[in-house]
Amino acid sequence: MNVLLDNFPAFRDGFIGTVSITAVSSLIALVLGVAVAGFRVSPVPPLRYFGTAWVTLMRNTPLTLLFLIFFFVVPEILFPGMSPFVLGSLALGFYTSSFVCEAVRSGINTVPLGQAEAARSIGMTFAQTLQLVVLPQATRTVVPPLSSIFIALTKNSAICLRLQQRRTVRLAEADERQGLRHRARLHLGGHRLSDHHLYHQRPLPAAGASHGGRPMSASVLYDAPGPKAVVRNRIYAVVGSLAIVALIAVSIVRLADKGHLAPEMWDIFNYAGIRQNIADAILATLKAFGLAAVGSLVLGVLLAVVALRTTSRSAGWRPRSSNCSARCRC
Repeated sequence: MNVLLDNFPAFRDGFIGTVSITAVSSLIALVLGVAVAGFRVSPVPPLRYFGTAWVTLMRNTPLTLLFLIFFFVVPEILFPGMSPFVLGSLALGFYTSSFVCEAVRSGINTVPLGQAEAARSIGMTFAQTLQLVVLPQATRTVVPPLSSIFIALTKNSAICLRLQQRRTVRLAEADERQGLRHRARLHLGGHRLSDHHLYHQRPLPAAGASHGGRPMSASVLYDAPGPKAVVRNRIYAVVGSLAIVALIAVSIVRLADKGHLAPEMWDIFNYAGIRQNIADAILATLKAFGLAAVGSLVLGVLLAVVALRTTSRSAGWRPRSSNCSARCRC
């Protein structure tokens, strides 16, 4: 008890930090996730492509790797001197927004088809249909999976708070000055690329029309684009592509100016021990993935069988004997 009382300021600061970064990251994830979900059902093809690429990239990037990129790469390229709290909140919010997007899109798919058709029949635009008709009805379906997603966000905030400590930043700066030669083996061998224990949420599957009628689809929310809309979509696609190319070019130029692309920075991979550590880490990750996949599959099947037998017994159903005829009511 004395340990808790003596270190109460540290516990208080940690609790306040967890609540702060969870609140900010949740707000970013919710706003960005709903926006990207709107992009994925948008009548503009470039927005749909952007939403698909965003979800695919964020969901398939390990959270620890995303934190490392935001803490040690983004300040070097785009925003030097940015606060670690802001960087951590952005990384956690961007990562969680992909799961929020899929949950919202799954909720949109549960809205009956006739709702969008009725909205379009009275002259509503895509934005009006989505804002006034579809999203309010999808909210009650989206709330349960969103609760699980934000609980996972709270757990993941512990990694962000750990990376915000000054000691980690100082070690990273020291590693950069020394060419990453002395601590690379420790980092690669210690992490073993096994950060997949970070509670990766799966998106809510697209359900049918749970409220009656056929399920919603994106093509029902808007009409087929006309000639002018096709031209606008092509312009949007060209402008978006040029913006992405410009961002990549600026990043490469800034990395080159800071010397991160110099050949001597990559000499570390010429050491046999480093290559062996990387190979061992990949092999350990694949083994952990295989064991986890097989174990979860077997356990899931067993739980499903138990749940099915329990439901059948509670409903009074009994398996029919092989000696019974088709009309037997045993």
